[in-house]
Amino acid sequence: ATAQGSFGFARQSSAAASTAEVVPGDDWFQGDGHLEFFIGAERLDAYLQRVGSGWVVRLRGLLEGLNWELLTRAYQLTGRKAKHPRAMLGLILYGILSGRWSLRDLEEMARLDAGAWWVCGGHQPDHSTIGEFIHRHAAILTTAFFESLVRYVVARLRLQAGTVAIDGTVIESAASRFHMLKLQAAREAARLAEQAVQADPDEPVLQAQARTATELAQTAEERAEERGARGREAAATSVARTDPEAVLQPRKDGAWRPGYKPSVLVHASGVIIAQSVHPSSEVAQVERLLAQHAAVFGTPPTTALFDGNYHCAEVLVPCVAQGIDVLCASGGTQRESWNKRGARGRFAKGDFVYDAAGDRYRCPAGHDLLRQGNGTNRHGHAYTRYRTRACRGCAVRGQCTTATQGRVIDRFDGDEYKELMRSVLEHPAARKKYRERAPIAERPYAELTEHQRLRRFHRRGRLGVAVEFALHCMAYDLKVALRAALRLHAILCHCITPRLSHPPSPMRQIALCAA
Repeated sequence: ATAQGSFGFARQSSAAASTAEVVPGDDWFQGDGHLEFFIGAERLDAYLQRVGSGWVVRLRGLLEGLNWELLTRAYQLTGRKAKHPRAMLGLILYGILSGRWSLRDLEEMARLDAGAWWVCGGHQPDHSTIGEFIHRHAAILTTAFFESLVRYVVARLRLQAGTVAIDGTVIESAASRFHMLKLQAAREAARLAEQAVQADPDEPVLQAQARTATELAQTAEERAEERGARGREAAATSVARTDPEAVLQPRKDGAWRPGYKPSVLVHASGVIIAQSVHPSSEVAQVERLLAQHAAVFGTPPTTALFDGNYHCAEVLVPCVAQGIDVLCASGGTQRESWNKRGARGRFAKGDFVYDAAGDRYRCPAGHDLLRQGNGTNRHGHAYTRYRTRACRGCAVRGQCTTATQGRVIDRFDGDEYKELMRSVLEHPAARKKYRERAPIAERPYAELTEHQRLRRFHRRGRLGVAVEFALHCMAYDLKVALRAALRLHAILCHCITPRLSHPPSPMRQIALCAA
């Protein structure tokens, strides 16, 4: 700020600059010098509003309303004053909303971007300081502070518990797919690293490499066991060398990459109420998402909308137990169909009607499948098996099965909930309500990937990925709050502005609201 004075950009002395930044008796560099920043003779906030960046001024106002005690209490009030978390996190969130959120980009924005000057009060932290801030507060930012921010946004928008949609996606890890190790290769790497340590036991570099190789081999062994339990080839197990917690899985475009599966619970208003990250499962995160919703609102949602990936007893049973009205299609997310097709277009299990009184299934051709015995599948789930002898002479056998012994139906605990869900979605009112799912659940991911450019994680490990995704969700929620404030301002301006024969253009209306 003192350098600006020599070029005519600021009207303040060096003494004024120092007192604006450090408040006497305070233990923080608050970053309040933004109030004395000038571009020529125009103060910085007025300049930002004039050039169409008034949202940055409102963003700082939202940040000042947050409760920062969760972060400030992690510091010791001795030694050199630290930069206030509001300035550090404000810079990070501003960078995310601007589509630039690598540590080097944030460092550059703090030095050259006028919006960043306003948000972080003129502070210019380098990339290592920003990275250390994220690392220090990773656990708090992911859980407690995220919930605190959501409560703040919910209170500002006066939201109530209502309809929510839960959905997940796949985002590629920072690990390269070219550095994947198969199970046998991971075992061999661990063996060779151990031999190197035995040859030179006093070398710390070799010891660190041996620990890393052993951890990779252990992770590969655990995944091989899981694949074997599911009846899949254990030898095909692979692990990312630079990010062992990432799992090789198909992205939305079908390309196989090491990645994670983040999930969100989105309110009908568009606010992300809850978020979570799992290496490979969407279903495993539902319970945590509902718990976060209860922590924010004090109650479960009234209605929850799911796509076909969640059509299982592990999701339906807990939701029903909590009194949540659930709508969940049995088809995949690409079709949004009410009933899932079987393999290669053949009859699916949902096409067979279960008769509870007679403990039998009725097939689409009208034949009865009778109870034949019990068993356990590869996941350890118990089932009851039903079979019929009428398949041999059935006219529609080609549409049902190619098995020599005929069609077999296995009934698991919780299948009654899936059957009830299919019957519920036969009602037109239920289908109409379910069509709200895509606009609610899909928009956040479109914003995160296209506007905030979260197409690949920058940090490694589940905790690093979790804090990164939480930061993006925080930025998105603040964007929703800013848009709501803009709409309210536009409504008020429309109500008090006299009717004009030629109303202003949309861009002019936005400029008036930002002023």
